[in-house]
Amino acid sequence: MTFKKYKKRKINLILTVISLSLSVSLLFPAEVLAAQFGRPSSNVTQSGFTNGFAQIDEVTASDADFAYGSNGGGNTLEVGLSSVTDPQVSSGHTIRYRVAKVDGGVLSSSGNSVTATVSLYQGGTPIASDTDRTVNATWTEYSFTLSAGQANSITNYSDLRIRIVDSSNGGNPSNRRAGAISWAELEVPDPPITTTLDDGTDPGNVTLAPEVSATDLDLFTFQTSTGSDSITAITVTLAPSGAFNNIAKVEITDASNVDECTDIDNPASLTLNFTGCSLAVTTSETSFKVRITPKTHANMPAVPGASYAVTGTVTDWTGTNTHAGTDTDSATVTIDNLSPGNVTSATASAGNAQVVLDWTNPGDTDFSEVVVLRRASVTVSDTPVEGTNYSITDPVGDSTVACVTSSETCTDSGLTNGVEYYYKIFAKDDKRNYAQNGVVPTGSPATPTAGDPDIVQFHYRWRNDSGDESSADYFKGEDTAISGDDNVNIGDRKRLRIVISNAGTGSADNTTFRLEHSSSSCSVWVPVATDSSGETHWRTSLTDDVIDGSATTDSSGLTNPGGKTFVAGEFKSEENQTLGITLSNTQFIELEFSIRSTNDAEVGLIYCFRVTNAGSTTNFTFNVTPQIILSSKPKPVAGGPPVDGGSGTGVLRGGGNKKDTSPPVEESGDGTEVEGGEVGDSSGDVGMIFVPVRERAGMPGIFI
Repeated sequence: MTFKKYKKRKINLILTVISLSLSVSLLFPAEVLAAQFGRPSSNVTQSGFTNGFAQIDEVTASDADFAYGSNGGGNTLEVGLSSVTDPQVSSGHTIRYRVAKVDGGVLSSSGNSVTATVSLYQGGTPIASDTDRTVNATWTEYSFTLSAGQANSITNYSDLRIRIVDSSNGGNPSNRRAGAISWAELEVPDPPITTTLDDGTDPGNVTLAPEVSATDLDLFTFQTSTGSDSITAITVTLAPSGAFNNIAKVEITDASNVDECTDIDNPASLTLNFTGCSLAVTTSETSFKVRITPKTHANMPAVPGASYAVTGTVTDWTGTNTHAGTDTDSATVTIDNLSPGNVTSATASAGNAQVVLDWTNPGDTDFSEVVVLRRASVTVSDTPVEGTNYSITDPVGDSTVACVTSSETCTDSGLTNGVEYYYKIFAKDDKRNYAQNGVVPTGSPATPTAGDPDIVQFHYRWRNDSGDESSADYFKGEDTAISGDDNVNIGDRKRLRIVISNAGTGSADNTTFRLEHSSSSCSVWVPVATDSSGETHWRTSLTDDVIDGSATTDSSGLTNPGGKTFVAGEFKSEENQTLGITLSNTQFIELEFSIRSTNDAEVGLIYCFRVTNAGSTTNFTFNVTPQIILSSKPKPVAGGPPVDGGSGTGVLRGGGNKKDTSPPVEESGDGTEVEGGEVGDSSGDVGMIFVPVRERAGMPGIFI
């Protein structure tokens, strides 16, 4: 190869390299950092200076106008700079300015030497100063750059100032000169493009039970200073210690609850690092959420559990731009899995086929109710399942729910007498958390037994024989005796209504209620006589209005015992004793007897009445005792003509009305009773009154 050819190829290669270099430069230009400028915008101090900020604020340097000091120097001009944004870096802070020497405002090359010193201040605090510059008749541009330390000392970029001071010079006044400035600026880098995190409007505080759905914990926002950002990862920090124990899932969502990151299930620490995020951020503020889902009761920590007042905020993220702002707070979501306190002072008392349980509820503000478990013959070892609501008779393991109540007592009824029943009482709160362990009441096991009845003679009232069982009118008030002034005479028929209540714990089975009477001290009792029994001072008396043995109804004329249910009794007018009646301890009856006094009755004597179980007073209580005193006043009654009362007696029998309301007047010669009425004439006018007496020594009854 000849030298000429080699030289030609070398030239071509050099041209090619130059061409490639130009192409690369065009494709990949050198990065030019954007900048922002603070320019003079106000006069702060003008000491000895003519003109001020308006003559030195040009964007492009110009010496056409300027500010200058008085001859002799020692002058100061301080101007405020227009606001710039903190660039968040400590480099690139540069001050530029143009200065010269003047004589009375005219550039001067003669006279005394003058220096100018330019400084940067923040308010009254010096930040940095340039070297003293000797000025001359030519406008000269100088600059100085702040060190990192000086730049970092700036805390308020809206309060920066430039100060120029010229040196003092004396001597011959004609030689005195001054400094002048025609332009100045501060250059700092543009602030970085930022993505700012901020608090949104957080939801209200709330307390949750286990197993509820996802709930908002925190609302936060992102916004760029310019352009956009794509956030690919987020860190959320929970509090307090252990808060994650009750949480099943944590999510980052948009405002519509659509996931923006991969969910974190069953978190195991307070710091949650979300990945797979796709949060698109622009210059418009965009809201996002942190949402939490509590664990189910089954997955919660074991009883007694815990209650965590959970908070959570965004503390970091991964994106393109520089970070700014904070997520300062969140709502407080309390996930309550804490067991309530136990009941106290619990007791169990056995009754007839039942056990009564009493206790004192715990003082927890979220207390809801009590669940009582029962087990026959074996200790209760079961516990209610957390998160479960129970009803009476529900099984819980080998036990049975006996009571569910918010009160402090319950009666477990329908039990078998003679069987031991074991109990355990559990408090429950409104989040369906149960007390730890439960409480065995004092008295458990309790063995129900058939209690005794208490048959109470509760109220009574005297009636007239004036109608049927429900319509007959009452002669006296409730529990009011008949006195001698009430004109009830021997032989008058009255009806006695008695309320009987079972106030005991057992049932009064097959009780035959018999009416008995006594006199004076009401201590010696005999049955009221019947047609089939021997004669006493009182006997049953048939009435046309009510059939013997018919059922009674609940009369409004007497007061019912509280908490008892009425069952039908009997009306008795022929026999003195009812059929067998069973009265449970929740029932009461009304009995009514139609009676009258016999010839053996005595005027002015107190007569008492009671009912027994065919003569037995076992398990009877007599709250009231019906009483009557027969009147001593004669009873005029119209009637028909007297008739012969019987053979060989000389006893006359008075005429009477349809109803036999008159007393027996004498016995026949053979000892049988002969009934009769008052004597009257056939017109019905009152005639003589026959006074009944016993025939003694041949003496008959007499007329008055």
